[in-house]
Amino acid sequence: MPHFPVATHPDIKKIVEFKANLTWRIRTYLREQGALEVPMPVLQATREGAPVDQWTTTDPHTGKRWYLRHCMEDHLRRVSIAHDRVFEIGKAIRADRRSPSHASEFLVLELVFRRFTYENGIDLIRGLYTEAIGPAADDVYGNGAAFRGIVTQRWRDILEQATGIDSHGDELIADSKRWLTAHSITPERPYVTSWEVLEDIMKHAVEPACTLPTIITHFPAELCHVCTIESGQSGQPRHALRASSVVNGVECSDGGIKFRGSTEYRQVYETNAAYRETQLGLDGNHLPEEFFADLDTMTDATFTTGMGIDRIAALVSGNDIQRVLIFPEG
Repeated sequence: MPHFPVATHPDIKKIVEFKANLTWRIRTYLREQGALEVPMPVLQATREGAPVDQWTTTDPHTGKRWYLRHCMEDHLRRVSIAHDRVFEIGKAIRADRRSPSHASEFLVLELVFRRFTYENGIDLIRGLYTEAIGPAADDVYGNGAAFRGIVTQRWRDILEQATGIDSHGDELIADSKRWLTAHSITPERPYVTSWEVLEDIMKHAVEPACTLPTIITHFPAELCHVCTIESGQSGQPRHALRASSVVNGVECSDGGIKFRGSTEYRQVYETNAAYRETQLGLDGNHLPEEFFADLDTMTDATFTTGMGIDRIAALVSGNDIQRVLIFPEG
C-alpha cells in the first residue's frame, strides 16, 4: 500500500470537512431521538462473538492477551441498562483484508435502542441518510440528493431480481451454489453450512444489485447475524429482522432487532467459537459470561446498527477508503 503524505492529498480539505460535518449531524440527529453518546472499551478480555479473527495485543507489564474491539455493540447493549438509547462514534479495528472499501482501522457509528420495533429501526436508518448523510454531502460535495433517495427492499426480492432465484430452504442453497459456480466465484470460506453459501450470494449477487442506496430487510434465517427470526405468513419462509443499508453495492450499515436474553446468543457464540477453533485454528475462545448475565436482565426488543463513517465518506467523495482515512494504512 503506497503512502500518501497529507500535504499532497488532493482532497484533504473536503474530506476533513465532510467527516466533521457528518459526525456532527449524526450526533445531533441521535440526540434528537433521545440517545446518549457513551464511549466503550477498545481493549476487551474475550473475543467477540463473530466467526472471524481479531487483532490482539499484549499487556507489556503482565503479558496478558487483550482483544482490540471489532465493534461496540455488545458493550453498548450492556450499558443500555442505564439508558435505553445509547451510541458511540469511534474506531473499530477489524482483521479484514484491505480493499477499496475495507480497512483495518476505521470510524464507525454503533447504536443500541431498546424498546424499539423493526419498523422504527428501519425509519431510524432512513433518517441517518436523509437528516445526516444527505445534508453533509450537500454541504461539502453537492451530491446529497443521491443519498436522500434511499429505498427499502426485502432480501429475497433483490435476489430474485438479480439472479432469478425464488426458491426457499434447501433449494435456495442448491440454486445459490449453482449460480455462484456458473459465475466462477470461488468460495471465500469452506461451505460447511448454508450460512457460508448465503454469505457469498449476499456479497456477489444481492449487494451488487443495490446500485441505489437501499435498506435491505427481511433476511433469510440463515443470515440472521444474532437478529430475531420470525415465522413467515401463509406458508412463507422464516425471516430475520435484520436491516442493512447498501450504496453502490457496498454495505454501509448492518443491524436489526437482536435476540432477547442470553440463550440464543450463547448458542450462536458457542457455534462461532467452535468455528474459530476448528476452521480458523484460533485459540482463546472463551465466552463473554458477563455479557450473557447482563442480557438476561433485559427482555425487551432492542434495535442495533453499526454504520461505517469512513466507508460512507469514500462513497460520497468518490475516493478509495484508504484516501479518506487521511493517514492511510501502509
